[in-house]
Amino acid sequence: MNTLETTTSTPVSGSPAPNRESVALRFLRSVALIGLSLVLTLLIILALLSVPPFQAALESLLVAAQKNTLGGILFMTPWLLPIAMLVLARRFGLTSWRWAGCGWLAIAPVLAYLAADDAPRRLIKLEEIAPAFPGAEKSYAVLMRYDKKHAIPDAIYLKQ
Repeated sequence: MNTLETTTSTPVSGSPAPNRESVALRFLRSVALIGLSLVLTLLIILALLSVPPFQAALESLLVAAQKNTLGGILFMTPWLLPIAMLVLARRFGLTSWRWAGCGWLAIAPVLAYLAADDAPRRLIKLEEIAPAFPGAEKSYAVLMRYDKKHAIPDAIYLKQ
């Protein structure tokens, strides 16, 4: 038995040649998957903000982020979610065009609803929120009398 003898492998006639996508198609698929993960992250954060316990937790993280660096790092952790989604999609083989298309088709109605769900805007006047009470002008004049920034001569000489 000669171990230096070269052997040639014969290709199996039934196996197809590997199908390689072009660089442009792989780039477009990557952009579609990254966009999908970013939109999913945004929708997850919006959903969490509508639940009171998570709302309070995110507000406390925001306060901690304004005070120190560790709080800022904790506040940025929800934005690590797209990276985790992409890594898991790659790990489980969910990076094909079929998965990207199904993901966008599932998210499209939610995005359409968020785009169309706009409450009719009506300007609310201050009188509707806090109607004037009897003696409101006198009260305002007293406040302005002791305010250094808004010294109004009429407020000092208020007639009774």
